[in-house]
Amino acid sequence: MVNYQVYSIDNTLLYDSKTVSNEAVSIVLDSTILAWQKIIPLYVTGGKVRIFASHDFAYGSAYSKESNIEPFATLIFDVELYKFIKGTKKTETIINQEQNQEQNQNNITTQENI
Repeated sequence: MVNYQVYSIDNTLLYDSKTVSNEAVSIVLDSTILAWQKIIPLYVTGGKVRIFASHDFAYGSAYSKESNIEPFATLIFDVELYKFIKGTKKTETIINQEQNQEQNQNNITTQENI
């Protein structure tokens, strides 16, 4: 799971994963953009990284209506990396696993009180 923000090259915020969900987002690193696949494994658990990605390493000619990412855009990603796990077939990046476990425990407690 990750928390991240995407900015245009002029530093305009295009997407913030925290506004979509209060919880961190789970991703499979092998299915993300090339910039993430190359850079994220170089960082340690608990780290933060700012990634500058040309369109070749970002979304190329694709357009994202949800996040207003234009085709051939150079993008800036701010990523929080709390936990990194390598799987056997796919590499997963997990952020805030402990926070989600705590949230799940709180949900169970809340449901028991109802």
